[in-house]
Amino acid sequence: MWYGDWNAARESEITLNKQAYIDDRNAHNDLSPNNLFTSVDSQLRSLKSYAQFEALMNNYYSHTGTAEDVTSHEISEVNAFLQGIMATYPMQKAHEYLVSKGLAPSNELDFIDELRKIWFELYTRSSGPMDSSGFEHVLVGEIKNGDVTGFHNWIQFYLEEQAGFANYYGWMSDIEPDIMSIQFKWQGHMKEISSMWIGRSPEFELGIFTICFKEYPNSVCKFEMAGYNTNVQTYDQDVVYIGSAYPIA
Repeated sequence: MWYGDWNAARESEITLNKQAYIDDRNAHNDLSPNNLFTSVDSQLRSLKSYAQFEALMNNYYSHTGTAEDVTSHEISEVNAFLQGIMATYPMQKAHEYLVSKGLAPSNELDFIDELRKIWFELYTRSSGPMDSSGFEHVLVGEIKNGDVTGFHNWIQFYLEEQAGFANYYGWMSDIEPDIMSIQFKWQGHMKEISSMWIGRSPEFELGIFTICFKEYPNSVCKFEMAGYNTNVQTYDQDVVYIGSAYPIA
């Protein structure tokens, strides 16, 4: 999946400014005056899966406790995204692997339906309205009880930095293959530590997280990626949905 991630960013397509190392995550000091992302190539963002992924970012209310209002247009965006990424190599390999383990239906349309369920069906994180989903939590981010939760995607972080909503404080780890943990504020709320792949495509992340969730739910999924030992933590929500998923850095 790593070497077949044709849409992953090339080194020349992303420029990072890591700035300060944070050795005390509890200090909450903004040690980095500039953005983490100096630039991201516009041609990369114009790729189909990136454009379809970005279209989903504004479909959610960030605060838990606020019921999500899913429109027909948003449903169409989700369907287009899922159908689009299923045509990519990483998702084809993820499907093939899960079928070989008896963890996914062999029919591709049935598999898309399962992806739609585990990633996009709504559930509650507040013992109240249907205010969350796996996709929102993991890849978009949420605010609960005054803190940022989830938010493990580099594309979303770049977009929110550019919009002025995310304030990068510094980094805590940077390990191969291309995994960073960082601290930041989002919409004025603190995320003490968030780990994410830098430069991987949306289809790669959905594929890896789906495999780990299906095969090792509520535990650490251990595998070799690009020659490095890699760990991904997943949690379920109400057994059948993705509650959280992120690479461990």
